[in-house]
Amino acid sequence: MGSTRLPNKVMRSIVGGLPMIEVLLSRLSKSKEIDQIVLATSLDLRNKVLVDHVSQLGYDVFKEVRMMYWIVITKLQCKKIQMP
Repeated sequence: MGSTRLPNKVMRSIVGGLPMIEVLLSRLSKSKEIDQIVLATSLDLRNKVLVDHVSQLGYDVFKEVRMMYWIVITKLQCKKIQMP
């Protein structure tokens, strides 16, 4: 959310009035290769809108990126972690 070139880009409407993050999550959720989608972001207060929106869509959100590794490895018992 704190992008300097295009602030709030993930919440900007791109397709049918939906925010970019919602389109991305919708597409990812259709994959047969993905068991669970988790959004990991920073504690930056600028991410509140993103965190609230993704949570309302029903996805797990973690506000500390380092927690993602712990959650994925121990709690979700994933065999593969895909990082952008």
